[in-house]
Amino acid sequence: MTKENSAQNPGTIRRRIKAAAALAVAALVVAACGSSSATEGTSEEQTAGGSITWAVESEPTTLNPQLNGGDAAKHILRNAFDSYLFKNGDGEYEPWLASEFSQSEDGKTVTLTLRDDVTFSNGEALDADVVVKNFDLLTSDDYGNYGRSAINSLESYRAVDDQTVEFTLSQPDALFVDYLSGLSSAPLAPASLESDQLESGGTEVFGTGPFVLDAWNQGQNIEFSKRDGYAWAPEEIATDDGEAYLDSVTYQILEENSTRTGALSSNQVDAITGIPAVDESLFDDQEGFVYEKGQAVGSPYSIYLNVTRPGLDDKDVREALRQGIDIDALLESVYHGQVERAWSSLAPGTPYYDESLEDSVPYDVDNANDLLDAAGWDERDSDGYRVKDGERLTVRAVSAAPYVRDNRDVLLQAIGASLKNDLDVEFVFQPVDLGTESERADANDYEVFDNSYQATDPTASYDVLYSSDPARGYIARGK
Repeated sequence: MTKENSAQNPGTIRRRIKAAAALAVAALVVAACGSSSATEGTSEEQTAGGSITWAVESEPTTLNPQLNGGDAAKHILRNAFDSYLFKNGDGEYEPWLASEFSQSEDGKTVTLTLRDDVTFSNGEALDADVVVKNFDLLTSDDYGNYGRSAINSLESYRAVDDQTVEFTLSQPDALFVDYLSGLSSAPLAPASLESDQLESGGTEVFGTGPFVLDAWNQGQNIEFSKRDGYAWAPEEIATDDGEAYLDSVTYQILEENSTRTGALSSNQVDAITGIPAVDESLFDDQEGFVYEKGQAVGSPYSIYLNVTRPGLDDKDVREALRQGIDIDALLESVYHGQVERAWSSLAPGTPYYDESLEDSVPYDVDNANDLLDAAGWDERDSDGYRVKDGERLTVRAVSAAPYVRDNRDVLLQAIGASLKNDLDVEFVFQPVDLGTESERADANDYEVFDNSYQATDPTASYDVLYSSDPARGYIARGK
């Protein structure tokens, strides 16, 4: 097999593309919220068999890993979908579905040699032709896969033989190798590529993972069962025979914080994520419960200002907004000291995080007001908000409702109250459905894009923030 496929132009990414390059100029970093969970009855020794019910805060928008953009959904999708590579604890890439991989000296050729024993949960085999078919879809103009930025440098790809695929890049690109280790490139069975469920994800979208998706009862739960014969997990995380310990995993969709906490406390579920800070004390020193919290890596939850909008196109106005919010006080009020403030575009724990940036942003509400006055926003309307030439200074945070989690809505509302009280600036939090948010983004009809992006490779975060080409931006949600 020597057929070579040319990667098509990825086209337009539908996420915040119009101001992506400019948004990086003035990012108001708010909070780095690490993931956390509480579990009941954890044992030091793992025992094969049994089931677990895990309550989660938000439901995935799709169960197709190639289309999913939510960090919170990744631990769900990993049950059914594997990657060609994985990144080990030392930050090095190792084979997973591949038996080996290599990169040419000039960095422009990446070669994957696939394992010869991998099958999808519907019985179809993974081989080089299947990888090519997946990349035909991933590079097509009408497929909105999440990791489009990482394949912008992909010029062509071909099946060298039954188990070998060669990718040719236009330039060395660390993001492409990282892409091969993520869910965005996770291979789907050939039958799935023709399924009506391809976009939504479902029981007809088959992966190579250790569990099989049995049911997705939208708004209620997602059910997985153990896959017999799974034997290709990386050795450092695999069981003796490679198969999963558990017989089944069920994710219960419980959006309300108090409902999730109550379900765990009353033994209705075995684990929960998205624990509100006010409820964390309920599990302190409680026998039978373990509370775990980890620092997320990548780009922390941040507020990005759209510098193409009236008012925010003035650097002094953006600086006033940054200095005029007491972020420490708001975080204490909303999260009760349970989250760490971020000071840069990279969260602590991410490679190349710069500690010298900590405490680099002053809180100075008097200077913030002076900056706004000097910028010409020195008059007030009948509601007390700042105006200039008869137009109110309004900042709208347009957020896709499925991605609003971790009390971010409460935080944004608190920011709005702070800006009104201290700077006389109108800040409006507008949660909308995914379609409306996409339309608003395409129309450049927003002032704030709030986002986090968990990535082990900091180049992914930098690709969002500092690319001179907006079409390279991941424009990720999430998470």
